[in-house]
Amino acid sequence: MFSNAVVSQTRAQDSATLKSLYNNTDGPNWNNNQNWNSGSLDQWHGVNLKNNLVWDIILPNNGLKNNIPAFGIVNHALGFVNLSNNEIESIPATIVCDSLFVDGNNLTFSDLVPYKSMVNGFQYANQDSVENRTAMLGSHRGTITLETTTDNSVSGIQYQWYKNGIEISGAHNSKLDFDCLIPSDAGT
Repeated sequence: MFSNAVVSQTRAQDSATLKSLYNNTDGPNWNNNQNWNSGSLDQWHGVNLKNNLVWDIILPNNGLKNNIPAFGIVNHALGFVNLSNNEIESIPATIVCDSLFVDGNNLTFSDLVPYKSMVNGFQYANQDSVENRTAMLGSHRGTITLETTTDNSVSGIQYQWYKNGIEISGAHNSKLDFDCLIPSDAGT
């Protein structure tokens, strides 16, 4: 999704911005940080160039932690950004790219909402802070209420509850009530 091309961006600016990404996300402890902050930018692990500028940033399962800097990753449009399965806690609303994969992190709906118009090429599901599994035990004929309080401050959130991986028809609220529990209510 390209909004504007930035004509004055340079490779040196890309390098400086990526160094900030490295420093803000615990780069020295990444699983693979080969050549980061040293050597030529096109030799940094997970960085691909196009027309002498950063085009792809591919760092899934790499141990990134904390926050992506508020000013973004680089200051121009990118191709593919894959930051999946790390421990990222927030991302800016300004990452302009064709594809953005941020699934398997610790992001909230506030982080994800700016990207909702990015229908194709956006993977975000299974955030650690969003989908929590809880074991619950209810007594026969008792009542249990399941509730999520995920970013209630964000408007327009849509909910869908599942049981054993199958959508529960009509379960579209932040609360799910089970009245008069019976053995067949057991499930995930």
